[in-house]
Amino acid sequence: MSLSSHGFASFSAFKAEHYLFLWRITLRVKVCLEELIAVNVVIREFKPEDYYEVYKLWKLTKQVALDRKWIYELKAKRQPDLFLVAEVDGKVVGAVVSTYDVQFSHVHHLAVHPDYQNRGIGSLLLSEIERRLKARGCLGLLITVNKRNPRYEEVLKFYRKRGFRVIGDYTHVGKMIGRKEDMVKAYGVKEKC
Repeated sequence: MSLSSHGFASFSAFKAEHYLFLWRITLRVKVCLEELIAVNVVIREFKPEDYYEVYKLWKLTKQVALDRKWIYELKAKRQPDLFLVAEVDGKVVGAVVSTYDVQFSHVHHLAVHPDYQNRGIGSLLLSEIERRLKARGCLGLLITVNKRNPRYEEVLKFYRKRGFRVIGDYTHVGKMIGRKEDMVKAYGVKEKC
């Protein structure tokens, strides 16, 4: 009995359809697993009382962690909907901070506690930030990945899987334009601005 007698034009056509079907099943299973794994995760806006937990999280995951509570509070006050935390059973296990710009917004920090990584929490945080930025009319999203990060390749893979691509190799330059007193307070900078 040939495949053509069952409505298939050729074996190769059957094979292609078969793989497409398997891909759809795999995709559905993956989505269901991510939903199951992250079912008890609550994504919410940062509150001042989260400061020490977020600070410890960023320090633990080798993110820039400024021991200046007022900076985090200022970020949360200026754009509260773009400073999010992820909670599991009331414990802060992830955080993301972004700033809005109509052309390209920037994710400054995204971190998930090592004990909770690979459970979809980082994806949930990133998806929620993307949703909020898109609702504001943002056209693109930039994320800086430090090449000195020991997990550089793993981090790139995470972002690529979510549709990001490497768009350049940049050297960041900076200039302090705020009041000297604020710079000293924020960063402990004592040299001339």
